[in-house]
Amino acid sequence: QQEAPRSLAQLQESLSSKNQEEMKKNAHTFKGSASNVGARQLAAYCRQLEHCLTQPNPWEQAAPLLASIQSEAQAVAAELTRQVATLNNPSTPKLPTHP
Repeated sequence: QQEAPRSLAQLQESLSSKNQEEMKKNAHTFKGSASNVGARQLAAYCRQLEHCLTQPNPWEQAAPLLASIQSEAQAVAAELTRQVATLNNPSTPKLPTHP
């Protein structure tokens, strides 16, 4: 979750500068991070962006994909925050631990 704002900023910066290789690298990295936390839709958007960036002149498609990534990343961050709050709540039943 702490990496997301930096990754999104890097994606936006590479879009603004039309740096196709840098954006592809950032999309690939963010896809892996999304997959690691189970954010399948976010990973799918990153995969689409990654594929789009293999095409010549991908910028018309890249901008709306990045908007989808940003929106989905916000939803994922909110859900992760909710999950952590639930886990940290002392009234939440905990799974038994084994000795």
